[in-house]
Amino acid sequence: MSPPPILVALDTPTADEARRLAADLVPHVAGFKVGLELLMGPGPSLIAELRELGRPIFVDAKLHDIPNTVAGAVSAASRMGVSLIDVHGLGGRAMLEAAVGALPAMKTRLLAITDFSKLPRCRRTPCPLCPQLKSIRITPTMGSNKRIPRP
Repeated sequence: MSPPPILVALDTPTADEARRLAADLVPHVAGFKVGLELLMGPGPSLIAELRELGRPIFVDAKLHDIPNTVAGAVSAASRMGVSLIDVHGLGGRAMLEAAVGALPAMKTRLLAITDFSKLPRCRRTPCPLCPQLKSIRITPTMGSNKRIPRP
């Protein structure tokens, strides 16, 4: 029996706490999310340890920078063996395309976050980039060639 499709957020202040939580939960979950605090602390060494547990790792970085920088970060995450990394969708088409372009032949998938509930409503809608985001295709390297429907 496979574990339920749940990724557990390892939002702990230390690597030791993250290791303990992951070890306790590995039989019961599908994978783990590592956020910026752990990524900037123990970073790659902790991700390597977590990968040994045999579950996918999602790096929740919400990358948002110039296209070349985001592509480099996505490529670095891919080399670490993470299964999923996210980018801030409001970074624009060029940034998103650069992130996708950093993925060929890698097993990492890319997730673009296009709406943040923590932003004030006046900052969330209307989004000047939403028409662009609506037309961006997921490439075959990411598992599909279908348009992403917007709600």
